[in-house]
Amino acid sequence: MNTPLSHNDPDLRLARKIGSLTDSGLPLAEELRGHSAWMDTLLSYKSGQSVATSVITWEELAGSLEGAGMGTGTGTGKGTDTGTGTDAGKGTRTRTVTGAGTSTGMGKVGPKTAIRTLYPARYIIAAAALIFIALSLSIFLYTTSTTTTHPVLVESTTTRVEFTAPDGSVITLRPNTRVRELSRQDHLLAYSIEGEAFFDVVHNPGREFRVETGNATVQVLGTRFSAGNIGGRAMVWLESGSVRLTSPGGSSAVVLEPGFRATVDADGNIGEPQPAAADEAAGWLNNQITFTSRSVGEIMTELEHHFNIRITIPEALAADTISGRIMLDDAAGALDDAGTALGGRFEERNDGTYVFITY
Repeated sequence: MNTPLSHNDPDLRLARKIGSLTDSGLPLAEELRGHSAWMDTLLSYKSGQSVATSVITWEELAGSLEGAGMGTGTGTGKGTDTGTGTDAGKGTRTRTVTGAGTSTGMGKVGPKTAIRTLYPARYIIAAAALIFIALSLSIFLYTTSTTTTHPVLVESTTTRVEFTAPDGSVITLRPNTRVRELSRQDHLLAYSIEGEAFFDVVHNPGREFRVETGNATVQVLGTRFSAGNIGGRAMVWLESGSVRLTSPGGSSAVVLEPGFRATVDADGNIGEPQPAAADEAAGWLNNQITFTSRSVGEIMTELEHHFNIRITIPEALAADTISGRIMLDDAAGALDDAGTALGGRFEERNDGTYVFITY
């Protein structure tokens, strides 16, 4: 015999609450927390809290719905619903729903085999669908919010720019560089950089200072270092103190010693740290670049970034290595010096591109 649920049944009230919030376009309210494990998971995703990775089978899902008075009618189902969100310092969270099977009956299961009907199956299926649509939307919104571009905090164009962070740390931007603020908290200051900058970080054991270069993360407590990403290659050089360089996802890491430099390629591979003098690693602070057995292609890429210009050289020449020094007073003078060292000259075309011509 089928017995309707009481008007004040808690599960019925919950279903009505979810329906009301969904119809009005409002988010799921915090007062729903604690009703069930799946509701807590939904709200955790909604608020951006870390939720452990889990895999839910269809049978477990059906049991959860039955226990909440939301069992479905007879049917089969198979599918995968995956949502992924990222948050700096928190890792990646993935929730997957997979499986195939058959579930019969609806409503709460009482003593023995007594079953009472809640509502027709189409309403139950609609309610379950709303819950998982809301969960998927929450994951999507969380992912979107964490990957949204942060506004530019400070940028440089043709000259160096010096910026003082809230904790007193000083950031010197190389020309044509942008810095964005990712986090400002009592325990963390985090920035992202497009280009290159020198950081003089105030020592504070209780606050982490972090710099994201796009394909590497630099974590420090108090130090002086240069970091940047030019031409898809990240470079970190340490003058004093200590920094930890981590690849995306934390798959590899290295702790630099003063006077050493490490590079990270576009795939996130960290090279073996190499000793480097200040004039080679951060010579732009003194308006020059110094290089020893460095490829011509790398030097041209650095000049392109520094002066915001385009340079074209023969492919065979790009792999050659040279040593020397180029002053960075202006683009014309720098290219004159580079052209002489390469046995030719740079000619500016109508589109603004500088093309190397061999003598």
